[in-house]
Amino acid sequence: MPNFTKQAIIDVFTNLLDREPLDKITVQEIVTECQISRNTFYYHFGDIYAVLDALVQRDIAVLRQRRREGASWDENMSRAIEYILENRRRISHIYRSLNHELLEHLFRQATEELFFEYVRSNAQGLAVSDEDLEAIVYFYQSAFVGGILDWMRGGMKDDLGVYLTKLHRLARGTTRRMLENAAQGETGAE
Repeated sequence: MPNFTKQAIIDVFTNLLDREPLDKITVQEIVTECQISRNTFYYHFGDIYAVLDALVQRDIAVLRQRRREGASWDENMSRAIEYILENRRRISHIYRSLNHELLEHLFRQATEELFFEYVRSNAQGLAVSDEDLEAIVYFYQSAFVGGILDWMRGGMKDDLGVYLTKLHRLARGTTRRMLENAAQGETGAE
């Protein structure tokens, strides 16, 4: 029963977030829609942000399930973009309510595994330190997350998929070159 209640709270929170900005959602609104007591809410979650974190973790799990093992980078990225677009209203409400650094952290958390998988697959046969792998992943996450945040800042009007596909096309081949530089221990400027 507790897992059912916890899931019901997350589901109601998700529905509310589809309708209104995060900073307008109250615990009272959630408990009323769930038909539970405030104590029951606080048994499962410390505050609204704890529910948001649970929702983000659920969304990350969904994104991981949508990823296909052995699929191309473009295919897996397309799945992630589809998910963002399917949930654009909810994401917009979070964006308008949260400190943007927190939202950036959530996007980084959601994409970390995808980028590590991509960079590691390009690193086959090269001796690259974990520190260098992390730096390259951070580079790609910064471009991806920055693009999403810029898209959101611009009112989500442009085609996000076109932008990210173009970014990937322009960067094609650079991953391997960065990894080769890392394997060679290159630290100097060009």
